[in-house]
Amino acid sequence: MAYNKTDMVKQSLKAIEENDLVFIDEIISFVPFSRATFYNNGLDKLDNIKKALNDNRVKIKAGLRKDWRISKHPVLQIALYRLLATDDEYERLILQKFDHTSRGESMKPVNINVTSPKIADEIKQIIDGKTDKDH
Repeated sequence: MAYNKTDMVKQSLKAIEENDLVFIDEIISFVPFSRATFYNNGLDKLDNIKKALNDNRVKIKAGLRKDWRISKHPVLQIALYRLLATDDEYERLILQKFDHTSRGESMKPVNINVTSPKIADEIKQIIDGKTDKDH
């Protein structure tokens, strides 16, 4: 069936507005034409469709942030704080601080010399994924 591109755009925009859609792929569930027809006509590249989806995202996120801000639930308040936090505040919120810098010193490989042939063989077996139980 042949579809008029202008009508497809109108139907897509109507679906976005009426159903608060936020993802391109969601549109297909609310319009009478197929996914292939949608993409073959380049509707996924149209600025007015992208803008309508983004407007819904912004509206929904703003509503969630407002709900989280006035909520009495600590989990929601922490989630909002994490979104708004500086890097330092966020790091303090996660309650763990990892120093991956070696305090400015260069990192050198560690050489281990194994003098016992039996221990060397056991290490080799571990590295190769074999254990005594495998023998």
